[in-house]
Amino acid sequence: MNKKIFNWMMVVALMATPMVLTSCGDDDDDEGDNGGKDDDPKTEYVTIGFENQQVNGEGFWRGTTDGQKYGPYDDGNGGTVTTYVNTYKEGAATFTTNYSIWGSMDYWSGFAISQRTEKTFDSMTRMPDEYNNIVGKANSGKSFAVVYSYDEYVEFDKPVKLTDMAYTNSAYTVNTIVNGDPYAKKFDENDFLTCTVTGLRADTTVVASVDIDLASKGQYVDSWKTVDLSKLKNVKFITFSFKGTDTNDYGLNTPAYICIDDLRYEKE
Repeated sequence: MNKKIFNWMMVVALMATPMVLTSCGDDDDDEGDNGGKDDDPKTEYVTIGFENQQVNGEGFWRGTTDGQKYGPYDDGNGGTVTTYVNTYKEGAATFTTNYSIWGSMDYWSGFAISQRTEKTFDSMTRMPDEYNNIVGKANSGKSFAVVYSYDEYVEFDKPVKLTDMAYTNSAYTVNTIVNGDPYAKKFDENDFLTCTVTGLRADTTVVASVDIDLASKGQYVDSWKTVDLSKLKNVKFITFSFKGTDTNDYGLNTPAYICIDDLRYEKE
């Protein structure tokens, strides 16, 4: 069965166990507010803040049936799956989100946009808690993006030089890291979770990659931090992927989410 569908169907019964990991707040951020570097005063920048997408009454957008329709396709189990490809455009960047309907259920992957201010996750209210970050607010403004990617990507109108990006953990991810769930283990000091941002040229060859440490050595990110993306020069696409210690033959068990805001690139 498709792992995305499986993840959407499962009922998560979180274990009420004590926290063994600690959060790493602003004092632990070695990168500082600008990724450990100073802006060139002569350079202009474009900041993508995800403020232009209307959200629903529960404070999020994860695509709708207004997107380009593909299907219905046979799911191999007597049912059908229909996918709607949605996009969010801001500045020179286009973000892709796939919204799918499978029988009476729906699921998504790609880039959701949230304005939610709750910072906890409860399996009984996965919808809408899936769109909460651990801080309870955007890095700036009202909106941030929740990344849950299965090969979705960000495409720029033309190659750009990225500068930096704000990031934090999803409340869903942290809840699993701290408590575990029926499908993923509670982390200890030997576990880690990393998000990798990869920049690609127009011909899809790799420019460079940047690793973002979301949890390791008994700690997890619990504040908005800034990652330096200046290695990603002349990129047409960026992708997000995840790796961690809690992995089996089907892939990563830990919820593979990151929340991002204020993605910057140099203005030409």
